[in-house]
Amino acid sequence: MNFTQDAWQDLVDGRRDYCGAISSCPLLFPGSFNPVHHGHRQMANLAGELLGRRIHLEISLVNVDKPPLDFAAIGQRLVQAQRLGPVVLTRTPRFVDKAKVFPDATFIIGADTAIRLDDPCYYDDDPKSRDRAIEQIADSGGRFLVFGRLVNHQFRDADALDLSPTLRTICQFVPKTQFRVDISSSQLRCED
Repeated sequence: MNFTQDAWQDLVDGRRDYCGAISSCPLLFPGSFNPVHHGHRQMANLAGELLGRRIHLEISLVNVDKPPLDFAAIGQRLVQAQRLGPVVLTRTPRFVDKAKVFPDATFIIGADTAIRLDDPCYYDDDPKSRDRAIEQIADSGGRFLVFGRLVNHQFRDADALDLSPTLRTICQFVPKTQFRVDISSSQLRCED
């Protein structure tokens, strides 16, 4: 992907929803990819095998829990992320936004992200607002492929996730017998 300052500015200013070529019914792997590590590679490969589709990595300029990315940061992350596959840049911080821009998408996420996606605190502490947002994702054809992750030093997978029925119905879970990699980009940044 050839990402220019003008394209970044168009995203920042809201003149476009995304940059990058993407197929219909995409298999999207959202993340910060800072840095890309072998867990990302294994998730991407296994997701492609399980669903029979090519993955696209998605990096959002804005994130619910993090500061916005500037042009230089995007450039650094693109260099790494493109080693895994095609990259799409967006300005969609929430999954309900991503599902509107990319209908019929399957999103590759970790258990930690599934927990946050299901947490009412991200919906003004209102479980009904959460359920409506998840229903909007489902109505857009959105689904989630959920990989187990260490969360607070405990491995969380389908058996250990207490998710709302609304979310659980649009999730497919990868069993830990197929994938378990206890590493995170945050952990790697702390070690540097």
